Amino acid sequence: MDNIETDNLIINKCLIIDNRFDEVKDIILKLNEKAISTDYRRDVLGRGVFIDPNTQLVILDLFLSDENQGSYDSAIETVEFLNDHIKGPYFLLIWTRHEEKFCKFKEDCKNIDIRSTDENRSIKNFPLDISVLDFNKVASYDNEKIVDDVIKYIYDYINNIEEKYVNIYCYLKLTKIFQEQSSMFWDILKPKNLADDLTPDSFSTKYNNVLGSAFGSFDKAFNYEKSGKGFLDIHARFLENELTLNHLYYESNNEGLEKKLKEEINAKLITHSFDINEPESGMPGLIYKVDDENINKLGEFLDLFVEKEQNLDGFDQNDELESIYLATFKYKYFKLKGLWISIGCTGDDFDYKILMNSIIDDNNYVKIVNYLNRRTTGLNVNKCSSVNDNLNELLLNNVKMGKLIITPYCDFAHGKKSDVLYLDVLILNGLNHSIKEIRKMFKKNVNIVNLHNGKFIMYIPSQYKLCDLKYVGKELYKFYISKEYVNEIQINVANSISRIGTTIIE
Repeated sequence: MDNIETDNLIINKCLIIDNRFDEVKDIILKLNEKAISTDYRRDVLGRGVFIDPNTQLVILDLFLSDENQGSYDSAIETVEFLNDHIKGPYFLLIWTRHEEKFCKFKEDCKNIDIRSTDENRSIKNFPLDISVLDFNKVASYDNEKIVDDVIKYIYDYINNIEEKYVNIYCYLKLTKIFQEQSSMFWDILKPKNLADDLTPDSFSTKYNNVLGSAFGSFDKAFNYEKSGKGFLDIHARFLENELTLNHLYYESNNEGLEKKLKEEINAKLITHSFDINEPESGMPGLIYKVDDENINKLGEFLDLFVEKEQNLDGFDQNDELESIYLATFKYKYFKLKGLWISIGCTGDDFDYKILMNSIIDDNNYVKIVNYLNRRTTGLNVNKCSSVNDNLNELLLNNVKMGKLIITPYCDFAHGKKSDVLYLDVLILNGLNHSIKEIRKMFKKNVNIVNLHNGKFIMYIPSQYKLCDLKYVGKELYKFYISKEYVNEIQINVANSISRIGTTIIE
């Protein structure tokens, strides 16, 4: 056993599930000695059983019950449990000497349904590979050679992954933290709709192909972003070294992922999300929500950002229900003349009020939905209500109002001031617009931060404000902007201050 090479192992997290601890104890100890961190569970189907979600390899006894050695129902249920509780795809070794039973078990695994009844749950995983561990189970004091043979088989199995899944092996080799990173990567690249009849075999093939499609884009992505901050939290320098100096023998028929990968890289670099572990209140880059968000409040906010349309045909300047700034923004955001034409009207006869008051019904529903789908995402058009009501709801879903903290880091960290500097910002999300189109919607003094993946922040450097933190807001958006981008905004604010003749921020 001492001659087994462990330095290049691509799997380092294993779970053994077996009802006889005495028969697997020595295997667990020897795997741990040889750099594979191995957990043990007698059964995972009991109440409150926790397993490491980063598990990469599972060794499962086919017959988990001493009472019923002919049934593997518990093993099937265990695989379902693993599919739900392990973060990403994993490898599965089934411990049995019954070849026929193993083949039947593997076939029955194909019937595990990928569809989840819980809408809040992510799509289930499947094991990437199901293979048999064909050995008698004994304690080492009964037969130490069998234990050593089992360990050697596990090592050989891990090292032979390359032959079966060259792309997955390369990815494992690059990260050595497979589960966390591969599940993140899978979330980015997986098809929106997986087939209902997806099986463990087809899942592993699809996953392998997805990784292969991505490798062709890694080099270009790194040449594009050399910041050293990491690619989707992978060890960037190691990955770049492997891709540029050591050729990886991956297989790929798809070279079209560059744009998507660049968007993901930049989105990860610029914004950081948080859920339970909330950043310290007031930290630069945090964005507080505006209280009592509604369409009228959005109209007031847009007064800062939007140049009003002087000749908006059909808009009633005396209409107290809607400001000219909100109407102008809707006109540009949705390209309302295009919507007008899509429902059968002529551009020359465009009338804002008539369009806004139009009721969506069976006659125009499909045309309106098709048009709006080309302009924005998150669409939920309601029949029997007006175009205006639907557009207002869409805007409130995709255009958010916030207050971005820009207090310098040194002031914040050392508690020099009780007050904070902030900027009123608009957060645009779910857009199918080009950056050129977006710029045309706003005043020339509005700056844009591209957060990528269809999200933008708009701010005006000269419109900075100062107040006590407790008055900024109560509720935060669940992301913040990285220090580098806050610094850039601070520089823009400082330049704006110097242009208007102020030299000191109090």
